[in-house]
Amino acid sequence: KTPTGIASSLRLSYEQVIQSCADCHGKGYDDMARHWKQLLTEEMEKAEKALLDARAALRNASKDAKPQAAALVEAAERNLSFVRRGRGLHNVDYALRILADVQERAEKVKALVEPGYAARQTVPPTGCTQLCHSCVECIETQPVPFGNVSFPHDIHVEDEGLECLECHTPRERHGQTVLQNCNECHHGEGAGAVECQDCHVDNHNLYNGQNACDEKSCDVRGEKNPMAEAVGCEECHAQVAAGEENTVEGIKAACVECHDGDESYGAMVDEWEEEAKGLKAEVATLRTMLQDTQRKILAAMREGKYTYDAQDLVNNAEKNLKLFERGNPIHNLAFSKDLLGRVRTLLTQAQKTLEAYSTIRTLPREAYF
Repeated sequence: KTPTGIASSLRLSYEQVIQSCADCHGKGYDDMARHWKQLLTEEMEKAEKALLDARAALRNASKDAKPQAAALVEAAERNLSFVRRGRGLHNVDYALRILADVQERAEKVKALVEPGYAARQTVPPTGCTQLCHSCVECIETQPVPFGNVSFPHDIHVEDEGLECLECHTPRERHGQTVLQNCNECHHGEGAGAVECQDCHVDNHNLYNGQNACDEKSCDVRGEKNPMAEAVGCEECHAQVAAGEENTVEGIKAACVECHDGDESYGAMVDEWEEEAKGLKAEVATLRTMLQDTQRKILAAMREGKYTYDAQDLVNNAEKNLKLFERGNPIHNLAFSKDLLGRVRTLLTQAQKTLEAYSTIRTLPREAYF
């Protein structure tokens, strides 16, 4: 039994419930909840109207069609009651799908009863911009940060007609942005105001020997590629500029053409490729070292030991490793070597830092598995 006074204190008003969304998740979530309420109200009205029409049609059903039509009406009524009594706002996506099912069952009743009637399919308003990213926040027109640029949704969504899932993962992996089909507009003639480095940030940073991390900063500059001042991306990646697939053979051909047909420049690209492969082979060892250090930090954290300095060092080591991998070492072999050296140095420092704050002997590697 509920103690006297407790039950009434749990009865929140609609506005209190909506406000709790903003209190927990931040400004704007109250507006989104109101939007959900409006959606549910509209879809509930549609479902109720469809069910009324189905009941009217049922009265005119033939003897053969009546049992099936009656079963459809009964199921639709149960679903409508379920959403109404369960308060659809508790699971708005599920509720909207149920209300769509009510309308579809009503349509099937009419198709059974009325000769020649084709049941219409009902699509629930559960799409990205219908349900959450609606004009409560007008995401279709808002610019958002992406790489080094402000990505204009209005150009891509309203002007070009792109769908959300052309750039974003579905709700099962919600929130991720995927680079796909960008080159159809942004490589070659359609590049417009977009520069290569706006999307290919790591390639640009590696080529220009910048954004490496040491123990204190991630704005460390190293050696630029000797060609950085004179050779732009499109001069080596001529195939991309022409809207074609980028290949090593195409890059070699661009080098030879630029250097007056001297084939030795094509062979030089092959040498760079081999050197880059050698550097990439070191990554597996450094990855293992990184994972070992992360396990040691985790073990120290579980024992309540101080790990903040070691964590910072490991984070910076991982940033260097990502810059190396994502930037492709062939863009700057000298700086790539420097990055791998920094990774090893930072991880070694992290392990020494852990030992300095440890009151017990470091456990063997196997203990962290």
